[in-house]
Amino acid sequence: MGRGRLTLMSYDGASLGFHMRADGNFDKSREEGGKPLSVVRRDAV
Repeated sequence: MGRGRLTLMSYDGASLGFHMRADGNFDKSREEGGKPLSVVRRDAV
């Protein structure tokens, strides 16, 4: 499985980029700077 990238964009054009970890969750890209941030995937119930 290749590494993926996720980009979140707001209506004003601001964006945050994330890289996929081996476990399928996402960490904020280092290029974004600032505090660490993760997006955790969760199956729908």
